[in-house]
Amino acid sequence: MTGDAARPVLASTPDGYEIYGGKCDGVYVIAERDGPVVGAFYAVPGSPNWWRGHTFGKVRQVFQPGDVDPPAVAERFMSR
Repeated sequence: MTGDAARPVLASTPDGYEIYGGKCDGVYVIAERDGPVVGAFYAVPGSPNWWRGHTFGKVRQVFQPGDVDPPAVAERFMSR
């Protein structure tokens, strides 16, 4: 899954995963470069700095303090 005009890559994590989305509905998708989707996450409405998501078959909720940076949140979800 590589970015294209309809679905540009928002960012990449240091370990090579790509992050898509966030612009329209607030949902971010994590995918392997040229591969399958491995997760998705979104901000919890009404709960600043809390995020819910699903990666590698696990549902998780994480707290990301400070300014929200989607790649940093993705890394938190990717840590097993």
